[in-house]
Amino acid sequence: MFNFYTSDLSNHLDSKYFKYVDDILIIRPIYDISDVRTLNSDLDSLASFFNQKGLKPNPSKFVHLRFTNKKVLKSFIPNSYKFEDIVIPLLHKHIHLGLAINDQLSFDDHYNTLVLKARRKWFFIKKLCKYSDKQSLIVLYKTYIRPIVECLNIVIEPNCGQSKSIENVQKYILRDIDRDFSKSYATLLKAYGVESMKTRREIRLLKIVINIRNATNKASRHFSKYITFKNGGITNRRGIELEEQYIHLKKFITFKQCVPKIFNKLPNSIRTNYDFNDCLKQILDFYGSSYV
Repeated sequence: MFNFYTSDLSNHLDSKYFKYVDDILIIRPIYDISDVRTLNSDLDSLASFFNQKGLKPNPSKFVHLRFTNKKVLKSFIPNSYKFEDIVIPLLHKHIHLGLAINDQLSFDDHYNTLVLKARRKWFFIKKLCKYSDKQSLIVLYKTYIRPIVECLNIVIEPNCGQSKSIENVQKYILRDIDRDFSKSYATLLKAYGVESMKTRREIRLLKIVINIRNATNKASRHFSKYITFKNGGITNRRGIELEEQYIHLKKFITFKQCVPKIFNKLPNSIRTNYDFNDCLKQILDFYGSSYV
């Protein structure tokens, strides 16, 4: 119903915005004083729009994040913005739709939040199901814990430290279930038929690329605009390959920058196989995985 009422919002805003259910995110690069005025005008227009539609916003949930690498801000940039007469607080970090983001565009807070949440839930499950057998605990882990640490993991490529922290969650839980602390992590993965977090993430990304390459109805339009096949996807002596993207920000690697490396390292026979099920089976064999 909210989407129905706000379907014409684009006619009232000059800044770029995103909607998800009843959340609205407005983004505006600030280059000069005119951008500040435009953003203030958009906030005034948004207030008028809500009044016309009879919608009541919740000002207590309004936040303002500023992303910049400049230590001293230009004089024309205000310290805060207002929605009607309410000052929108300037925060250094915020959790938006499950993603913990800060003003340095570092996702350490996001992964720290996921690790803490996963560990707390595991302690609760272990206490509640202390008499369960090992296989039941593995099922509980896959159902309730693993989805937590995999939250949004196909959007942002974790750096070495972040990847290690979420991998350690799985390592800790498998050892806690097995209770034989002398076994290596690789042995535990094989014994319980569990894939490493890195392997699962790469397979999920490859499934997206295959659907885009095959132009199936499962291909995501959002992801398809971020990848480009070399030579228009025409097979050559090196098979089908993805164009590698230049990384502008060294702090983090996005979908469009990490996917080409993952896809291009596959054997030629997999990259040129257009049968989705057979191609997926070859990928699983390549990774030595049973992930579906």
